[in-house]
Amino acid sequence: MLDHTELPRYLAKIDRTFGVNRLLELGVDNDSIVRYYTESERAYRLFHSRDGSIHMTLATSSSRSPDSLGQARIVDRHVKDLSASAILELGCGKGFNVAYLARNHPQAQLVGIDLTPSHLSLASRKYAKLQNLRFHLGDFHSLPFRDEEFDLIFEVEAVCHAHDPERVFREAYRVMRPGGRFVLFDGFRAPDLSKYAKDLQVAVRLVELSMAVQQFPPVEHWLALATAAGFDVLDTQDLSDAILPNLERFQFLARGFYKYPTLNRQLLRLLPKSLLTNSVAGLLLPFTVSAGAQRYYSIVLEKRVSNLS
Repeated sequence: MLDHTELPRYLAKIDRTFGVNRLLELGVDNDSIVRYYTESERAYRLFHSRDGSIHMTLATSSSRSPDSLGQARIVDRHVKDLSASAILELGCGKGFNVAYLARNHPQAQLVGIDLTPSHLSLASRKYAKLQNLRFHLGDFHSLPFRDEEFDLIFEVEAVCHAHDPERVFREAYRVMRPGGRFVLFDGFRAPDLSKYAKDLQVAVRLVELSMAVQQFPPVEHWLALATAAGFDVLDTQDLSDAILPNLERFQFLARGFYKYPTLNRQLLRLLPKSLLTNSVAGLLLPFTVSAGAQRYYSIVLEKRVSNLS
């Protein structure tokens, strides 16, 4: 059981290692996002998933064992429901999720787009034999695809990095066929965060910035942007409890890093900073999510057919 009275002590550990104020001054842009994922690759591979997953894994209600394909399995159900023949993943990373769908649906054409060249290089090599899957280097604020090209679009913890999510929703709407769906899995902050304890507010900001996210929005904000872009909201589910087992594992690993201050200082001189600041989110996320200051949602949107008549 997580002891929330430990949060100030954990914040003090982060302050001694990185300096909380220095972390709070970090800025986020496309370059810093690419740097974060490039420099964090080793940590993701060693501690998160050797198979290429770089997202929160979901535990089923009947098991505390996380399933790294949990989000992809949910998207798979929508692919089957729509009989989708053209599928796009925004922020595909190393291709873990989109490749799963490509293997399951050889009759469909799938595309992954991402900002990080090293990730796309890894994905292209690993999944070269999948003839129905291709990868694009690009920005989901300006998609290099035709109008109404896709039946289904999905993202897993990618649009949180958007500097203009309104534009992302408009672009997704543009390239989606009438009746198509946009399935999102992402993190959000509580709409009333200012009412939470100061330590929790600081923890939320540290989690965001250490993950190269300028600010997680309240889920209500994204729903408003989606409907303004023309989407109907089909479903919204809070999956926070499903990611907690994964977060608890990350915290266990992060505690090991902060246990040895002398070693920390040596590592800070030797290793990329983004790789090590991952430990900040690892240490704090169980506190912020279990307290409700941050949450994890799935959202299913549909493009209104009537608007296109």
